[in-house]
Amino acid sequence: MSERMSAADLPPGGPADEAGPFGPRLQSFRRRAGLSQEVAALRAGISTRALRDIERGRVQRPQSRTLQRLADALGLTGGELADLLAAARTGPPRGAGRPRLLILGPLSLRRGQTPVPVTSPMLRRLLALLALKHPEAATQQEITDILWPSGPPSSHQSLIHTYVSQVRQLLEAGGPRTAPPLTVVRTPTGYRLEAARNQIDLGLFDKLLAHAQRVHRAPDPWAAYESLTRALQWWRGPVLADADPVLRLHPAAVAANERRVKAVLLHADTAMLLRRPEESVPVLWDMVNTEPLHEGLHARLILALASCGEQAAALNVFGRLRDRLDEELGIAPSAEVRDAHLRVLRQQLPLAQRPAHPPPADRTTLTGPLTGPVPAQLPARTGCHVGRRQQMRELDALVSPDPVRRSHIMAVVGPPGVGKTALATHWAHARREHFEDGQLFVDLRGHSPLPTLRPGDVLAQFLRALGTPPDQLPSDEDEAAALYRTLLADKQMLIVLDNARDAEQVRPLIPGAQGCAVVITSRSQLAGLVASDGARQLGLDVLDPDDARQLLGSTIGESRVAAEEEAARRLVRVCGGLPLAIRIAGANLLARNTGIADYCGELAGDDMLSRLHIEGDRRSTVRAAFDLSYRALPAPVQRMFRLLSLMPGPDLTVDGAAALADSTSAEAAALLVSLADAHLVQEGAAGRFGLHDLLRSYARELVSREEAHAARQRLFDWYLYHTDAAARLLYPTEPAADPAAGTAPSAALVFSDHGQASEWLDSERENLACAVLQASGAGFTAIAWRLAESLHGYLSVGMYTGDCLKVATASLFAAVADGELRAQAAAQLRRAECHRVLANNAQALELFGSALDLARQADWLDGQALALRRIGTAHQESGALRQAYEHLSQARELTRRGNGAGTADDITNLGLICWKLGRLHESVEHFSHVAQLFRDLNSADGEAISHTNLGIAFRALGRPRDAIRVLGETLPIHLRNGNKLSETVALSCLSRAYTDLGDHSTGRLLAHTALAAAQALCDRALEADAFLALGAAQEHARELTDAADSYREALHLAEVVNDRFPQVAALVGLATVQVCQEPQTAPDTAERAVALAREAEFRMLEGCALNALAYVRVRLGESRTALEIGRAALALHRETGHRPGEARSHLVLGTARSALGARHEAFEHWREVLRLSRAMGGVRIR
Repeated sequence: MSERMSAADLPPGGPADEAGPFGPRLQSFRRRAGLSQEVAALRAGISTRALRDIERGRVQRPQSRTLQRLADALGLTGGELADLLAAARTGPPRGAGRPRLLILGPLSLRRGQTPVPVTSPMLRRLLALLALKHPEAATQQEITDILWPSGPPSSHQSLIHTYVSQVRQLLEAGGPRTAPPLTVVRTPTGYRLEAARNQIDLGLFDKLLAHAQRVHRAPDPWAAYESLTRALQWWRGPVLADADPVLRLHPAAVAANERRVKAVLLHADTAMLLRRPEESVPVLWDMVNTEPLHEGLHARLILALASCGEQAAALNVFGRLRDRLDEELGIAPSAEVRDAHLRVLRQQLPLAQRPAHPPPADRTTLTGPLTGPVPAQLPARTGCHVGRRQQMRELDALVSPDPVRRSHIMAVVGPPGVGKTALATHWAHARREHFEDGQLFVDLRGHSPLPTLRPGDVLAQFLRALGTPPDQLPSDEDEAAALYRTLLADKQMLIVLDNARDAEQVRPLIPGAQGCAVVITSRSQLAGLVASDGARQLGLDVLDPDDARQLLGSTIGESRVAAEEEAARRLVRVCGGLPLAIRIAGANLLARNTGIADYCGELAGDDMLSRLHIEGDRRSTVRAAFDLSYRALPAPVQRMFRLLSLMPGPDLTVDGAAALADSTSAEAAALLVSLADAHLVQEGAAGRFGLHDLLRSYARELVSREEAHAARQRLFDWYLYHTDAAARLLYPTEPAADPAAGTAPSAALVFSDHGQASEWLDSERENLACAVLQASGAGFTAIAWRLAESLHGYLSVGMYTGDCLKVATASLFAAVADGELRAQAAAQLRRAECHRVLANNAQALELFGSALDLARQADWLDGQALALRRIGTAHQESGALRQAYEHLSQARELTRRGNGAGTADDITNLGLICWKLGRLHESVEHFSHVAQLFRDLNSADGEAISHTNLGIAFRALGRPRDAIRVLGETLPIHLRNGNKLSETVALSCLSRAYTDLGDHSTGRLLAHTALAAAQALCDRALEADAFLALGAAQEHARELTDAADSYREALHLAEVVNDRFPQVAALVGLATVQVCQEPQTAPDTAERAVALAREAEFRMLEGCALNALAYVRVRLGESRTALEIGRAALALHRETGHRPGEARSHLVLGTARSALGARHEAFEHWREVLRLSRAMGGVRIR
């Protein structure tokens, strides 16, 4: 049995050695005792404030009497008290005067508690790199790249020697001789920091994390928890938070930040295990703020908050993450997050011992109904906002209490670069308290090189943000607009529609509710909105001279402007008062030693020619600023700026830019930093860089045709290689028209697991879709259809149907241009699948047929099999089961010699069809066979799904105990794999199996669990199935009114999703209940069930429906009719092998015979009922 970690228990140099002074040791003992500061202080007879000061290190040497009281309150042993007394006597721990280098946050050099200033940027860069690389050496080339990202001077070797010498002096100055050395030593390849591991906070963190992982495996969760708590206390922010991007994006820095996330995850898991989730809440809040899209962190925060009794906050966290993932990445939450959400709904949580810490004060608290989070989609405020006071007052008409002055729609119009978006965003942030139901924001790209957003796409985005489940999004634009208006009918929301093209683009996005306000920005006048929709027009012009001068001052410094007041005013006049031009001019002035007057002369000279050529065109002023900024750049930076105009999507990563420019990632990072410093690129989240649309247009004019062609080829190759690598890892069995993806680029990324591959695709989805469209239109046809093929699996699984359809259509055009029949067949398959998802079934079948013809012409067997499989599935969904069986059988024959997964898919579908057709023994053979295939493929998830289907078939055959055994084995696998759909199916079937055996209490409980899971998934078909299971349990418990309600709910849901199988099952259950409550309606219900089952050829269900009808006739006194119907039901059940139905037929026939006075024949039927019941393991027949 492992022991808890204490200072005395750990080896020298272990984590306790770095636990710090007395305070942290006392805190660890208090937490081990499970006491809050308030309770511990109360027991010890001291104030809470005194205990807090001791633990925070403000009191280094508390009195012995106080220590004794604390020891008694915390239940410390004599050895533990001695340890505390020793720590109190010695004060700060050994090594307090040693030099220490801190990089887990802003760079800091300290000697003991005294900071050592490091002011030189070059020394800070060198010191940061050496600390990052410790204990390894930094090579000469690495040092050169970090110190001079844009290229080294000719004397760089001697300068490196000088900087190293200065760093040594900095590290060694003022330290006691007894302190461990901290210096820089020469190695054969470069330089290395000579330091003990605990002299660098990253080394301390790694040591504590390693210890935590080691004792966690022991397992000793308390020791792990204490080490993790100490480890995370070293973090003050992201690694080298104040350094240049080239250092912040260094692989070692990125890896350290990832280890921090890993530590936080383990800390949260350990805290939950110890039933102390409240201790992880503040840590998780901080980390979520740093990693706003990390799903593992959010899942643990959801569970921690809910475990502390803050279910509303937990649900809000889930809703905000769901909307953010959808808006920024276009993906749904992962299985891990959905499982955490479901556990909150089911109340499957350990309880904390005290309330959770509240979120930080600067974090917005969500209010409102729990049906979804409050959307808060406004982009960040701009760095500086000046002037525009009159325009702000005009916008206030949107929130005016005066109904005469109040407006519903405001159109902010004006020329490019004048600050329309900045004004709208600034006003929206300033007035957000007026819109308690949230704010929606979208860039419509009306005047952008990127594809303009269609109203339907924006409506889908807004509806998701408003809480509409993905499967309930209308595919018709008018229906989506109607739902959007309905959801906003009683809301007070702000909708900002940025960069609109024209009135037609925004009209469907304007809600009818007068409580909502709409701000539209556009370069167009939008006169149609003013004339027809009651919009007010707010014209935005250039800044007036005073505001323009203030903006320049905020950019370059007020003192510099004041020193050259007249030149400054002349400069803003030359810039035409355009905010964009002024900011760029300010950036140029910051980057050089030129005075304002000299720079103004240069700019005016360039601008004069432009104005002579285009009189009054403000764009010429902007061009002058652009020209001057561009010419001031070094040639490599100019080239990168030109090439960025070619990126197909809205942004690029450093690695993508490196591929575009044929450079290393370090070189690309340095070039991008230079462009950002010049305000020529915009640095977004996660190291992504984009261009303002004016700058993109300007840069595109500068790039030559030859340069553009070569750069696009490199970028497209880079996209294709990585998309193909990610797809092979995530979707290895997806058939492709051409698996070749070219050679690896020089700086290829490596996806070590599914998570990395998925994250890369998530972050690049929009860029990849745009790349297919651009490649198809720019003559890179082979890359276009190959990239589309590699991307399809991801888009399909993620339900990005709009992107999938656009990509597939562009792929088809490219494949036709290349004369590639396989690629054409693949593109038609993808288009057909999109139309099937959009419920355009007739068009989907037509396209599947076209794909099948093309695949046959190309002799592409995998493509033929896939087309046949999809046609079969379409027939299956429409109820044409025999046609489905025929097509799926053909698909199976084609794939029998091909890939195992294709064969497994075909056999699974054949098994499901056999089950619906009542060929139950065949379905068992299929499901058993496919389970073995998935086992051979090492697919645990596929095998578990097959066993779930097998359990369903076992129950239909009257083997409920086998069903319970199989489903009981597979349910934990579904839970572990996060397969919520199969988990829900298994729960519903388990419920029925227990009900069959007479345990309706367990059946009811499992049905309720399945129902909650189905509702959390927003899956109506699964919800119908759960209601059927619940109705059966209630019926067997003689809760007939509840059972009838459950059957009616199942029927309604099945009709909504147009699934006839559960419709028949619901009608059968409803008829048997109605005959006891509403006997006059029961015959029609039962006859409707019979008719539907016969039409769909559901042989097993037809027998069940006939049983229900016979039972109804017996109860109504029509025993001779019941005999005829019952015999037909018995024949069907013997044909299908459905023994529970066969037993029920005998029960009904016996009842009918008894009513007719044929007691002997009745007893024969009833004896058969008993025999079948025993053979089925005690199934109750009612």
